[in-house]
Amino acid sequence: MRKLFVYLFFIAILAGCDRDDKYVGVLEGVSMSPTIEHEQSVVIDKSYYIENDINRDDIVLFKLEEKTPIKRVIGLPNEFIQISGGTIYIDNKPLVSEYDFVDVWDGDMPEEGIQLKSDEYFIIGDNPRPLTSKDSRAVGPIAKEDILGKFIEIN
Repeated sequence: MRKLFVYLFFIAILAGCDRDDKYVGVLEGVSMSPTIEHEQSVVIDKSYYIENDINRDDIVLFKLEEKTPIKRVIGLPNEFIQISGGTIYIDNKPLVSEYDFVDVWDGDMPEEGIQLKSDEYFIIGDNPRPLTSKDSRAVGPIAKEDILGKFIEIN
């Protein structure tokens, strides 16, 4: 009976994961807390960026090695990103964001900052300290081609 329940559970997840251009998944971890909490179900629009630009403060699903984390875009192509004294700087000015980043941990980021290329984004979790998951502070910029969709809502 338990095997049947597990089997049906995975079928239900797979059936809900690919309706049209929407992806429904469950967030694992606390890296997006308090915006999205551990084990909350989220809806991602996989086709949104076909006709729309990626903007600062967008929450995106992206490909990172074997995983697909969800994080917030804070740095756009060709910008210079630096974290100093717990503050995020974009082109040497404090970040202005809809999300209030306070006392941000710089992770493994180079002290001198990072210059983004024309197809790169700087993406971090809303839970800025300590580093709770891999994001651009640890792995560097994310290429546009690795951004898979935009967070739409908590399901």
